[in-house]
Amino acid sequence: MVDKLNPENHQIMVVDDDRGIRIMLRYFLEQEGYSVIEASDGSQALNYYLEYKPDVVLMDTLMPKMDGFTACAQIQQLSGGNGTSVLMVTVLDDPESVGMAFNAGAADYITKPINWAVLRHRLKRLLHTRVTEAALHKAHRELEQRVEERTAELVRINRALQAEIAERKQIEDKLRYLSLHDGLTGLYNRVYFEEEMHRLEGMRYSAVGIIVVDVDGLKFINDTLGHKMGDSLLVRVAQVLKACFREGDMVARIGGDEFTVLLPNHTKAMVERAYRRIQEAVTQHNEMHKELPLCLSLGFAVNHKPNMPLSDVFREADNNMYREKLNQRGNIRSVMMQTLFKVLQKRNLSSVDQMDYLQGLALKLATAIKLPEHRLTDLLLLVQFYDIGKVGIPEGIYFKAGPLTAEEYDEMQGHCEIGYRIAQSAPELIPIADWILKHHEWWNGKGYPLGLKGEEIPLECRILAVIDAY
Repeated sequence: MVDKLNPENHQIMVVDDDRGIRIMLRYFLEQEGYSVIEASDGSQALNYYLEYKPDVVLMDTLMPKMDGFTACAQIQQLSGGNGTSVLMVTVLDDPESVGMAFNAGAADYITKPINWAVLRHRLKRLLHTRVTEAALHKAHRELEQRVEERTAELVRINRALQAEIAERKQIEDKLRYLSLHDGLTGLYNRVYFEEEMHRLEGMRYSAVGIIVVDVDGLKFINDTLGHKMGDSLLVRVAQVLKACFREGDMVARIGGDEFTVLLPNHTKAMVERAYRRIQEAVTQHNEMHKELPLCLSLGFAVNHKPNMPLSDVFREADNNMYREKLNQRGNIRSVMMQTLFKVLQKRNLSSVDQMDYLQGLALKLATAIKLPEHRLTDLLLLVQFYDIGKVGIPEGIYFKAGPLTAEEYDEMQGHCEIGYRIAQSAPELIPIADWILKHHEWWNGKGYPLGLKGEEIPLECRILAVIDAY
């Protein structure tokens, strides 16, 4: 491998105060193919070293100004100097001089008179060592760089994996949460409620109470005010129920309009107090939300028999809830109708004065034509709610200042069908549902939505058209 060195790629600096020796060394080295620099003393050698950075320095030991030992030592201190091979060329071969040469950092030495064959091989060995060390150093740097790059890549991959693991954990936690919680209210769902009942049965509590809560009129709210308002109502119910119990108590939404509370270690008296607490909370809530009050039917039960299945307790509480719902059915309908009228007022579709005025005209006209009393009652109800379908018309259309487009006008005409559907969902309005649908029919057949004419139009609708125009 030494023989493969190319001398033309290497530069030798000759340092000697004897010009004749410098000439002989230059001639020999150039014959070997090396590039040669000459310096006549140690100081000049240091300056030339900084300028040319030779691969090998042939250094005489005994020189004026600065001897070879000092120059050799100082070269080692220069930038890159400890990688330069210094070959001492000296007449001194005593042990002390040899030791001084190596202590100064010399890589080798050769005595004068110079044996050219020995010089040739020692130069090749030094250069081979330098090339090998340079190659090793380069390989080491490249390896370090690859290790750094690989380490950085592994760090990046590790961070990506950690992020992915964290994201998956978040997704798993969210899926776990959603599997046990109601997405709208944040309460526990039916799955968790049933799991908790099963768990409590296994623990054999001496007393477990269940309260069942049903939201009255939710379908009516959804049909009249929209599902967004219905969802808002359910969220408010959840907030009221949660506020009535401790953080760890089990409150769940187990159906569209049905909630339940599971109370372990609760006697009947304790459960009844919780039941009253909910009623009081609803009353207080409705004082602050008169425009859309909560109507709740409640029932409760406690496992009053040893080993009584909690499913039976739930069934008993559910039956008690429905019993209460039947008992206050009239009150629920009254509240729903009041709510509906408030909605009409809020949309400027009706007012107490306007309704009283129209009902007065309807009463006079109905009396004049001797309308039967039961039909008069329904007529007065029609006067109150004939435009109820307009609650389903977007406000941007209903309150538009300028003329409606053809599409907007078609949508506005749809309030008759909307009102019909609303009336069908409210027992009190069912008798006038058909009239709400047809109250915009005209005698000449150019009304809507069915294009009825003449006496095809119900009499009550004709009376409404007259008093509304009047």
